[in-house]
Amino acid sequence: VVVVVKFNKIRLLYQYSRSSCLALISVLPEKLAGKAEFCRASSPVLNYKNQFMACSQPETKQPRTRRTHTPFFSCRTKFYGIISPVMASNTTIIPIASGKGGVGKTLLAANLAIALARAGHTTVAVDLDLGGSNLHTYLGIPNKHPGIGDFLKGKQLSFRSLALPTQFPNLSFIPGDGKTPFMANIPPEQRRLLTKELMTIPARYVLLDLGAGSSFNTLNFFGITHRSMVISTFETAAIMNFLTFLRNFMFRLLTSAFKKNQQVHDQLFNAFRQSGLGKPATVASLLEMAANFDPGLADETRQRLRSYRPRIVFNMGERPDDLKVCASLHKSIQTHLSMEAEFFGFIPDDPMVRQAARTNNALLREFPDCPAGRGITALAARIIANWETGWSDDPDTLLADTRNCYQQ
Repeated sequence: VVVVVKFNKIRLLYQYSRSSCLALISVLPEKLAGKAEFCRASSPVLNYKNQFMACSQPETKQPRTRRTHTPFFSCRTKFYGIISPVMASNTTIIPIASGKGGVGKTLLAANLAIALARAGHTTVAVDLDLGGSNLHTYLGIPNKHPGIGDFLKGKQLSFRSLALPTQFPNLSFIPGDGKTPFMANIPPEQRRLLTKELMTIPARYVLLDLGAGSSFNTLNFFGITHRSMVISTFETAAIMNFLTFLRNFMFRLLTSAFKKNQQVHDQLFNAFRQSGLGKPATVASLLEMAANFDPGLADETRQRLRSYRPRIVFNMGERPDDLKVCASLHKSIQTHLSMEAEFFGFIPDDPMVRQAARTNNALLREFPDCPAGRGITALAARIIANWETGWSDDPDTLLADTRNCYQQ
């Protein structure tokens, strides 16, 4: 914490937490007590202009009062050891992940955002593939604007100032790391700050294009809501990787939840080590192990895990019958992960997708009536109608619906 005294005011440039600043103010001499303007130093924490804190005089011990202008964040609640702010009213956040690269996740995220915006809903597409951001290319936006990387590196930017208008009505875009290097592994403090900002974006839909794979940052951003989206193709490697992603996500939740009991936490990591030696661990077996030491914690964790219902979308499908694999996948996810997943969408393989990508144009702008374009538009309609309430628990429903669409 650095204190700069000038004209009887205290300017606090800080990096870690507001509480640290308040603690410092409380012990300052009376002659230095006054208005404190919160600014960002090397890393942003509260980068909002005209935000002040009125500090009490030490001898009167009056309660501190805060005067803000249009606060862009809400209170925070703690969940599984991760700070999760209260989501903006009437906002649906959809993290979009994939077990591996090359499955069309970013292109699908961009065009899904366009489809939701065209349906009349305010939408924000956020590039959270830090270290490999390229969502802008699928929206036809040049990579010359400051993004999340600049915000986290403390370049005197507010999070709101990052939002860019696009050529599509109702759609805004927040760039990722832009040209800022070394953003793939941001520390927990920056991740919590970014999560707080994301949860309070004032839009009907906020789509988060996450990085491929199972890094901790990706898993944490995937879990900021109970309903997220996983993209896969029908290739064996892609299916195995998306199952591994969901497995790592559930294990990440277990790890955070069991921190409440050190003995259970130690036993969990012992089970992970044994799993690597040929004894595969399931979520059910890990919860049973925890129940032997702390039944209350195991039951609480089991109830929390049941609230997560990821939606799986298959991309680059050749025919509806590809979806016959959903029944066996559904059973495997239930057995090994104790999770209920919905098979939510099917996007057909389409050469127009590659043609639009080569010209750095959005698919729904260049070829809105191509098979893939119609599939994405139908997926957007399903999100609008069924994202909050759920679509179907039957894994064969998507197969029947896709067959019907092909017949029409």
